[in-house]
Amino acid sequence: MFAPEGCRGPRTSSAIVTALECIALLAFSGTAGAADPSGRARLFAALPDWTGIWELAGAERLPPPVPKLWGKPPYTRAAQQKYAPKGFPVAAARNLIEVFASVAPRASGCQDGRSVASPGFPAIMEVPFSDSLFELLVTPEQTTLVDTGANVRYIYTDRPHPKPADLWPTPMGDSIGHWEGDTLVADTIARAPGSMLGPTLEPVLPGLANLSERAHFTERLRRIDADTLEDAMTIEDPLRFTHPWQLTIRYTRVKDLDRMIQTGCEHDRNPLVNGRFIVAPPSQ
Repeated sequence: MFAPEGCRGPRTSSAIVTALECIALLAFSGTAGAADPSGRARLFAALPDWTGIWELAGAERLPPPVPKLWGKPPYTRAAQQKYAPKGFPVAAARNLIEVFASVAPRASGCQDGRSVASPGFPAIMEVPFSDSLFELLVTPEQTTLVDTGANVRYIYTDRPHPKPADLWPTPMGDSIGHWEGDTLVADTIARAPGSMLGPTLEPVLPGLANLSERAHFTERLRRIDADTLEDAMTIEDPLRFTHPWQLTIRYTRVKDLDRMIQTGCEHDRNPLVNGRFIVAPPSQ
């Protein structure tokens, strides 16, 4: 809840009367909102319907598709010499899927009976594991992505980025957005510098898109048909890239599950059968 204008300030004895007035104002505001539920309903009605469970397009196949984020970033000469001095890892392999298979032979988010570490952003938007599913919860204040690894990404649509003094780098960065029709335009800054592939893949694929603290992401997320979502992403990094890196990621609706279930690595409740993520019954 946001405090009304004039109701924020130090808690001093001289502010007791003002505080009481603010409490009354907050109570009145809540009553007014409850008296007009149709206004809130109209806000929800104006939002696109992204309900359902989604996965990276093609992730159900074996081998999975080559992630766009595993491509060759537009490094400056200095960045390439520093982060990929021997060339990009994929150049030494027959194809990128070979490298991927060495990381996750079962094409799964489970390794040695445990969930792999959170990939952070932007890797969370293109996880090539068939058991990495997600839901998008769209409200007037924010859009929230929750995946089967219990990782959460917040895109706030009712507030700006924090002031610099209140902003620090995190694996997910800070994301805000606005709506242009049925398209969510997301702006992400303050993403922690380093590999954008996450801690699991970074040791295996060094040099792929090592980003600085000034990396800036713009996304245009939209549903292009009933069963397809699209994320048109642009990555800018004035300290690493010669020009913006643009890529498009697509997701398909999952139709054989009716709820999100956290990946059960410890109990093998989410095995893969012919490349498909399923829900197994408890062991007898």
